[in-house]
Amino acid sequence: MSRIDRKLDVLDLRCPLPILKIKKELSSMQIGQLLEVKSNDPATRIDVPAFIKMSGHEVMSEPPPLSDNSSTNSSISNIEEEITFIIKKRK
Repeated sequence: MSRIDRKLDVLDLRCPLPILKIKKELSSMQIGQLLEVKSNDPATRIDVPAFIKMSGHEVMSEPPPLSDNSSTNSSISNIEEEITFIIKKRK
């Protein structure tokens, strides 16, 4: 993996704040740069990849999906362990 150009800590922030902060950070980056995002809001497992795809960027690395044994509602309502995404600015 290439060198990380910027790091963004959105730990303890709930939706929609992580997405808003990612959008702001990406807007100030150059094409091709990598952004590392750390979160502990389980909703970011769904929201970040969806937002990145819709906005034309690329998720280079993301956490594995939640296991089928966990309930979506209980998983999204609780803060979990740290989740890390690597995002490449494409446009």
